[in-house]
Amino acid sequence: MEANRPATLVPVQTFAPEPYDALKPFSVAVQADEDEFSACFPDANLSAFGDNEFEAVEHLKAMILDTFDKFSSGRKFGPGPTKQLAVLQEFVRKRV
Repeated sequence: MEANRPATLVPVQTFAPEPYDALKPFSVAVQADEDEFSACFPDANLSAFGDNEFEAVEHLKAMILDTFDKFSSGRKFGPGPTKQLAVLQEFVRKRV
């Protein structure tokens, strides 16, 4: 597999079957890295890896939801996590 290929933008429109709504569609950048793929959501400074493009995106979606839950806990966090949460709140809502 060729490393350092240009990134492909993959749209994310849902978090199904998880109990979260995507408030608006967004794109993640997926790129081949040696023998795996990376998926990155740079606005929230999050990335994940997988054996193929689909797996990398699914891992990133799980990381987005985990980060959203962690930082939505009501605890006080520093400026980095606070910025991540602000970005994620534009795109993710937990169903009640």
